[in-house]
Amino acid sequence: DSLSTLHRATNAVWSAAASKFFGDANRGAEVSLENLVDYSSDGPFGSKLKTEHYAERGARVIRLQNIQVLDFDSTDEAFIAPAYYKELSGYAVRPGDVLIAGLGDDRIPMGRACLAPDSIGPAINKADCYCLRTNSKIDRQYLIHFLNSPRGLRQARALAQGTTRKRLNLTNIRRIMIPLRDIREQRAAVAILDASHRAMQRVQQRLLAFQGYRDAMRNEILS
Repeated sequence: DSLSTLHRATNAVWSAAASKFFGDANRGAEVSLENLVDYSSDGPFGSKLKTEHYAERGARVIRLQNIQVLDFDSTDEAFIAPAYYKELSGYAVRPGDVLIAGLGDDRIPMGRACLAPDSIGPAINKADCYCLRTNSKIDRQYLIHFLNSPRGLRQARALAQGTTRKRLNLTNIRRIMIPLRDIREQRAAVAILDASHRAMQRVQQRLLAFQGYRDAMRNEILS
């Protein structure tokens, strides 16, 4: 219970810092995302990537469940054969690329974003998982924090389209307006936001470990 309370508190600290840097009171100069990237990809779709293309090992396929708020989740892995990866190399994802989820639900929002990890290896992004490569005008971690902030997620919801299920497309993602500061100011904001995020991660890891102990003890007592 104490760890759960602490986890909520560290989330609140990050949210407060994000609101300070990205809230409407600090709107400042805004630039559309399309002016801050050198490359963007919406991934192969339709017949280009079907069930029969998947393999037990090979190049990584980045899917929606891998893109979490601020973090890349590697627990659910999917692959395509190296030979087929060469055919889809136009969709290649590099370490440090910005990954954005085009779909979400009540549990996890559309528009959430994270960075492709340094350990990703050869990889492509699947449809509805968008890959962007930033230019020198913006710190990529600054962009990640903004996209996951309340203001960034509000924009994503407002730009989503669809009748049966709302989703983001690459055209609309490139229209997201980013509050752009001097690169030194961006990095100063990132230092504070990253520190809050690391605290969240440490508490979450401890919380998950204790939940595992609790469940194991409960099972032992009841068995």
